[in-house]
Amino acid sequence: VGSEMCIRDSPKEADTFYSSSLELVRHYKTILGKTSISVTELEEEKYRDLKCILKLLYNCSEQFQLTTVGQLLFEGLEMTLSRVTNHLFQYPKLCNLYYCTIASIFGKHVEHLCILGLPGFESLIDSIKYGLKHHDTQNVIKSLECIY
Repeated sequence: VGSEMCIRDSPKEADTFYSSSLELVRHYKTILGKTSISVTELEEEKYRDLKCILKLLYNCSEQFQLTTVGQLLFEGLEMTLSRVTNHLFQYPKLCNLYYCTIASIFGKHVEHLCILGLPGFESLIDSIKYGLKHHDTQNVIKSLECIY
């Protein structure tokens, strides 16, 4: 996931990017948990994968209108919510990226959060509560941005 996406000006490129990203998120959901590796390796792989997906979601939330990427954002968020654990929040970069991503989604697309359904929304609220008690003030600030 690149740090900048400059395809917004071309609707055809944006559509291709969106379709490919949505397919990536859906593929990732199907392969999770189907590997037989050690717990440590699995945790490292989960960390890298979640970080990549969160970067994708964050960049899409920041750069595109909801009508373009709504399904991608909320399928990706739902998948992320079901995979992130308190143990993974011990990784500062992942934790910060998670809270930046959800703050961006709340800031720009809050009216569409009902797409998550009750279990997804409850997981999201639980993670925000966790963020409010976090030792990193940046994560606390991003959590507050979600509820403000």
